[in-house]
Amino acid sequence: MKSLIISDNIDTLTGFRLAGIDTCHANTDTFEHLFDKYVTDSNIAVLIIGHNLSTIYSDKIKNAKETLEKPLIVELPY
Repeated sequence: MKSLIISDNIDTLTGFRLAGIDTCHANTDTFEHLFDKYVTDSNIAVLIIGHNLSTIYSDKIKNAKETLEKPLIVELPY
């Protein structure tokens, strides 16, 4: 099982990468595709979403949290 962060902030991704967590850079054009891809990936146990993207896509993320048992979805607060 892996953890993965999707964020639009390069500094955030660098910090998580240094901690050994897989990273994925996204923007508003690519987030929905990447989110759908990783939320259904059976190897992902924890999916972390960067603050900016979690603010923009809060409804989509909330829906996934309510309907899916796995992965655990964590939204970064800043």
